[in-house]
Amino acid sequence: IPGSASANFLPGVAYTNPAYDKEYQGMLNFDYVVNSKNTITSKYFRSYEPQTINFIGTAGPVLPGEPSVTDYGYQNGILKLTTIATSNIVNELRGNILRSTNTQTQDPGSGMNASNIYPSCSSVAGQNIACSSGAGGLLGGISAQPPQILINGQFLAYGGTNDVVHNQTTVGIGDQVSWSKGKHTMRFGGEWEDTRWTWVGSWLSHGILDFQTFS
Repeated sequence: IPGSASANFLPGVAYTNPAYDKEYQGMLNFDYVVNSKNTITSKYFRSYEPQTINFIGTAGPVLPGEPSVTDYGYQNGILKLTTIATSNIVNELRGNILRSTNTQTQDPGSGMNASNIYPSCSSVAGQNIACSSGAGGLLGGISAQPPQILINGQFLAYGGTNDVVHNQTTVGIGDQVSWSKGKHTMRFGGEWEDTRWTWVGSWLSHGILDFQTFS
């Protein structure tokens, strides 16, 4: 890591700060008998997985103080109506939803906000240094961070510009009919699905200051 103008670099300095990954899960099952011919069943699963990674970036040794926080979420739900139409015909009508979320941010504390490092930072568009409105970061982005600083072959400071929101939602409906005749059973039906994929990546909005040497 850099020392001073006269001492150059401090050798033999190592940092240890563990990463954490936790997961919380919940499940709900529901069955309701409407009458002798109709039954409603429902299943729902929810998972929330927060991660904290204290050293991010791959361009070189990473300095401490700029942890990454990633929140993963998963939701699966299905609602099904089973109807016994006749003694040999059964119909299953269902609807389902699948949703996955991935939010990646940096959380070093407000003392590392760009507005604290650059007190004259302005949120007015067109200024030489523009902070994102209300956030304190440079030129937008989820995290209110200053530009990433990279000195090639030496170290990386201010993290890996880890600002990503990645959500995917799939909804679907389907119907299936089962017909039994003697020793034979036939099934036929159809399904419709719609997928919405949202990917907002502002990891480059803070900018990168890339230096070839520290000299």
